[in-house]
Amino acid sequence: MTDDTLLVEAKQTDASTAGESPSERMARLYASPGGPLMVWLVVECEKRREDNMALARHLGVTYGYINQLLSDIRRPEHMRQEMTAACARYLGVPPIVIKLVAGRIPMADFVQLPRGEVTSVGRAVDRMLDDPAIRQRLP
Repeated sequence: MTDDTLLVEAKQTDASTAGESPSERMARLYASPGGPLMVWLVVECEKRREDNMALARHLGVTYGYINQLLSDIRRPEHMRQEMTAACARYLGVPPIVIKLVAGRIPMADFVQLPRGEVTSVGRAVDRMLDDPAIRQRLP
């Protein structure tokens, strides 16, 4: 896949996805070759009016490595820390954002499972009863 092909596909995608919902957009990005991180990198590269060769130079990797990521031969979630840091510098975000977008850290790690009101109140009461200072003030 050449840089010109990617650029044409990106423009066609932009035109055809103007009315998509956030969940549809997320599904499309995750289904893209290389996932959302590679889409983000390619879009940023286009904004800078650069090609994938320049992107590779900025990231300190080979053009072949970028193409392997773009064609799903390699997966972004398996990138080394150095590549994660380079992507973060290129995109101007903290490395943790790159790890999240690349799938190295699942969003589920940041989500607390919903608990019922009774369970939440019960745990809060138990914590208050465990604290001697608070326990003295409770009836």
